[in-house]
Amino acid sequence: MNTRTKPPPKKESGFYQELKTAVNRLPKKILLTRIENWMTLGIPDLLICDDKNLFHFVELKVTRGNVVKLSANQISWLTRYENASTWVLVRTKDEIYLYSGKQAVDLRIRGLQLEPIFKMGTPFDWPKLFRLIFK
Repeated sequence: MNTRTKPPPKKESGFYQELKTAVNRLPKKILLTRIENWMTLGIPDLLICDDKNLFHFVELKVTRGNVVKLSANQISWLTRYENASTWVLVRTKDEIYLYSGKQAVDLRIRGLQLEPIFKMGTPFDWPKLFRLIFK
């Protein structure tokens, strides 16, 4: 019997696919829309519509070290809409970190040394992660 787990994603597109798979296994209807927009620089990668029809913006990042590469445009967007449901979700080899959009500047400066809202290791607790985002 093969018990090997899938390797962690190396790119944000792979992280998105991992999230999409997790959402499809949840009992509630949650819609994910991947945003690829070169017209409005800085807008987060992902728009989530939860089961109450509320919207949440999530910037996806994959990193191999402690550095979280947020661009000036991304920081500007997250800061401008910091009172909305804006998030940065960072994937490392074995962990996922959830940061509020309000933490964007500090996250760029301090990287993963910044205390996250939530941090989880494998196996990932997807329902808990989405409950925190939808709060």
